[in-house]
Amino acid sequence: MDNSELKILFPVTLLKSGPELLNPDNTETIWEYYLLENISCGLVRDSKFSPTGYLGCVADRFFQENQRTWIFHVNPNLKWSDGSVVSANEITDWLEALKNSNRRHIKYLKLANKIVYNEADRIIKIEFPFAMDETLLHELSLADSGLFSADYKDNGWGRTVGPYSVETWNSQENILKLHANRFSPLYNEKMAEKVVLTKLSDPKQRNQIFKTISFDVVPVVASASPKNTSMVLPNAPQVWSSHPMEISFFYFNHRDLRNRDLVFRKKIASAVNEFRGHIVETTPSISSFLPEDQLIPAGFDGHLETSTAIFIEKNAVKIIPVKLKLSTSFRDYPELTDKMSHIFLEHGIQLEFEFSDTTAFEKNESIGIYSFLGNQRDASGSWSFLTGAPDGPLCDWIGEYQKYFTRVFDGSDIKDRKNALMDLHRFILESAIAIPFMVGKQRYLLSDKVDASNWNQFDARLRIYELRRK
Repeated sequence: MDNSELKILFPVTLLKSGPELLNPDNTETIWEYYLLENISCGLVRDSKFSPTGYLGCVADRFFQENQRTWIFHVNPNLKWSDGSVVSANEITDWLEALKNSNRRHIKYLKLANKIVYNEADRIIKIEFPFAMDETLLHELSLADSGLFSADYKDNGWGRTVGPYSVETWNSQENILKLHANRFSPLYNEKMAEKVVLTKLSDPKQRNQIFKTISFDVVPVVASASPKNTSMVLPNAPQVWSSHPMEISFFYFNHRDLRNRDLVFRKKIASAVNEFRGHIVETTPSISSFLPEDQLIPAGFDGHLETSTAIFIEKNAVKIIPVKLKLSTSFRDYPELTDKMSHIFLEHGIQLEFEFSDTTAFEKNESIGIYSFLGNQRDASGSWSFLTGAPDGPLCDWIGEYQKYFTRVFDGSDIKDRKNALMDLHRFILESAIAIPFMVGKQRYLLSDKVDASNWNQFDARLRIYELRRK
């Protein structure tokens, strides 16, 4: 394999089998989101190398005209990957679709009074009825805000403005091929010209990765099986690790009437908070888990100064049966689940485990464990994801926290929005609507021909276009 091509281990079986590949209006998995980020491009894109934290993308320049108005100068050389010019109508249609979309991360743009594109000056003006700070830039930098061709279902993502376009997608052989888009504002001559995303043909051959089986990038999520990780880790020429950022928390099935009782939720929370103290001793060191009592990890916007952990007196006189939904990866952590069962029983809770890789409650489970990646730059994005209907794990509880959520997105002043985010976080924890218990690092195992120094350790998204060939 030459140096212009990267081969990436990727769960391609999660993608749609046809040319549609994924639904940009609803990226159901983090892997679909990662892929979308590499084949689309929004007005801006966040960057650790920019003093402002953002670089131009569809817009090559941007600034705040006044407290309520943002100006974006559309890149004069903006083209699709086939070399055709992105038309004014395509830009206008895209902006209108964004404002009217149901994408979980798009909140503030929907509140704009006016979004106008002046074709002659190539200027997009976004006006709000209230002061709007860089929070807007964060929202516009996400893959959800990306510009993509209206006929993506027909062309199979072969026509994009993102750093890559789809060359071929063979769902039978589980091989997705991308090629670099030289017309993209995010193109760099040092990025790989060709990318192959595929899965292992035989999972039993995992121990041969970086030996007889060639890969350049192997993602290792925090919750990955320690057995599988230990097979590959010693063979990897390079290991890239993120800041601890994958939060795991307990969440409740709103249909279970017991869960609507605050005292019952606090009983669960008290057991979780005791269990949290045993995370390190019950998980293999290779898993890199740490205890965490907040939904926003340390070092990230929205992290609280003080803990809000709930502890109440143990009461095991009456044993309450509770069915807990876990991802299948927890099967590889028997010491952790055994300790969990023991501690919960001391609190009067008899756990029954259900293992599944879906997040929806399907077998009358009362509680589940959910994992997500925090966002360093703006907590509103994380809350939009967690609370967004219909799939957000906290969306059914919005009646409990509506007044806080409204303050975040109702157009109040900037300072109040920041305070509202903190108040929302604190209320969710104190009301035991979500109970965090651990945080883990994301890791990528890399071949010796890959340079990942452009990646931000506070943001472990698989940005293939930021990788450089050595």
